[in-house]
Amino acid sequence: EPTADITMTLDDYSYQLSKPITPGRHVIRVENRAPQTHEVVVARLNPGESMAHALAWINAGQEGVGPTVLGGASGIAKGRHMFITVDFTPGHYAFLCFVHDKADGKPHAMHGMVKEFTVQ
Repeated sequence: EPTADITMTLDDYSYQLSKPITPGRHVIRVENRAPQTHEVVVARLNPGESMAHALAWINAGQEGVGPTVLGGASGIAKGRHMFITVDFTPGHYAFLCFVHDKADGKPHAMHGMVKEFTVQ
């Protein structure tokens, strides 16, 4: 396995990082400790836009210019892990989960499984 410099823990419905993300290339170990399967989509938000803009764009059919997806890891079951490598530059980013909830079928992002952050 690769050597990670950041660990991300997935839970119902949150992302927790072992340390803040800084500019540069990072190998992130993504661990799911939640009962449900989760994912992380890493997206760079457009200048001046927020998570609300990104979610509106996604829910409106993804027409026009939207956030830039940089990668991610999907389908991580409880107790499993994956590694992702992402190059971060200064800017505004988001983590999102679109796996559908077992209870109501809504994407986990609709339950608050999103994290907006800035890399400086």
